Amino acid sequence: MRAVVAGAVIAVAASFVPVAFPPPLAPVAASEPAYTGPYPNDVRLRRSLGLRADVGYVASLYRAGRAGDPEVVNSGLGIVLTRAEVAELDLRDRLVDEDRLVAQEWLRAQPTSLTGGVALDNRDGGHLAVLVTRDVERVRRELLRRVPHPERLEVRHVRWSHGQLREFEGRIGVVPGPGFVPVRAHGSGIDILANVVRVLVAPEDVERARRVLPLFVPPGAVVIEAGDPPVGV
Repeated sequence: MRAVVAGAVIAVAASFVPVAFPPPLAPVAASEPAYTGPYPNDVRLRRSLGLRADVGYVASLYRAGRAGDPEVVNSGLGIVLTRAEVAELDLRDRLVDEDRLVAQEWLRAQPTSLTGGVALDNRDGGHLAVLVTRDVERVRRELLRRVPHPERLEVRHVRWSHGQLREFEGRIGVVPGPGFVPVRAHGSGIDILANVVRVLVAPEDVERARRVLPLFVPPGAVVIEAGDPPVGV
């Protein structure tokens, strides 16, 4: 998520005319409760990587490591992994370093309205997700014969192109002016996999943001998250 100056206000370019009818409320993202149980670093990181993360399994890996099991290693991530998991994460690195670049190069020759972005999706075993607004089957055929790891390729249909999401995010400014309704925003950023713009606002401004933002950004294109500003902002 791209951070902006703490205490900035959400503003919209004066040249954009809001719709005259009351829009649907923008959704507020549900935040997952922070994990505070045993092995917190392992569990949180494993969840984010889509690896098995139940406490019993993590504990068994530590026991195996202490017993000298050669299939369990201390990884550079600061957590214990199996050698199979290390190999899996190495493959995902190659998906980013190799397949992603191949897909992006091909997409650059296509209309900008086609692509919603390319990103590694760690869920369900890890895949390179190519998001497009149309022509899913054509894009899949073209990329399957180009990428080094076609078995890890997923082409998905999305509503918004990446250019549209950048435009929508650009409507959320940080400089107030005449007629702007202030909403304190800590930051905003494009979530490629979710195909939305995420906006982090002060908890007390959630309800106002839910009503103001859909006036200027299409319903479904923005997700509001309540919280404190990132550390250091």
